[in-house]
Amino acid sequence: MRIASNGVLCGTADFLERLFAKHERSLLRFFRRRLKSDEDARDAAQEVFLRLAEPGARQAAEGRERAYLFTVARNLLIDRHRRQKAQGIEASVQPAEVTLPAADDTEQQIIVHETVEVLRRGLSSLEPEDREVFILHRVGNFGYRQIAARLDISVRTVERRMSRALSHLRRVYETSLDQTRSPGRASS
Repeated sequence: MRIASNGVLCGTADFLERLFAKHERSLLRFFRRRLKSDEDARDAAQEVFLRLAEPGARQAAEGRERAYLFTVARNLLIDRHRRQKAQGIEASVQPAEVTLPAADDTEQQIIVHETVEVLRRGLSSLEPEDREVFILHRVGNFGYRQIAARLDISVRTVERRMSRALSHLRRVYETSLDQTRSPGRASS
C-alpha cells in the first residue's frame, strides 16, 4: 500500500471511493428518512465516510462493506440523538428559569443568587459526559439504572461519572467560599 501526497493511504482512499460510489445514494436515503433536512443528511453521510477513513476501519469492514457502512451510520445517529437529548435537558434547565426561594432580605437574595451562579459555573465546567449524567439524575430524576440504559453505558460508569461531577461541583463551591472569605475581596 502506498501513501498519497496528503498522507492518506492509497488503499484507504480507493476503499472509500469505491464505497462512496456504490452506496452514496442508499446512505443518503437512509439519513433523509431519519434527519430533518437534506443538508443534515449530507453532513451525516460525510461524517460516516470520515469515520471510515480512520485507521482500522478498512480492515474491520473487509468482506462486509455495506453492513459495516450502515452500522457506522446507525451508530452516528445514536450518537447524535444522545447529544441532542443531553442538550435538550441542559437547555431546559437554564439558570434564568430556576425558581429561587423567596428571601426575606437583600442579603439572603444576594447569597441565593451567588449560589446559583456558582452552580452554573460548576455545571458549565464539567466534562460533558459527567454533566449529562448529573443533569439526568438530579434534574431529570432518573435512577442510575435508567441513565445507564438511556446512555447505553454500565451502571458502574454512571456511578463514576456522578462521583466525578459531585467532586467537581464541591471543589467549585469550596473555591467560591474561599474567595468570598478572602480579605482582598471587596464588600458588596
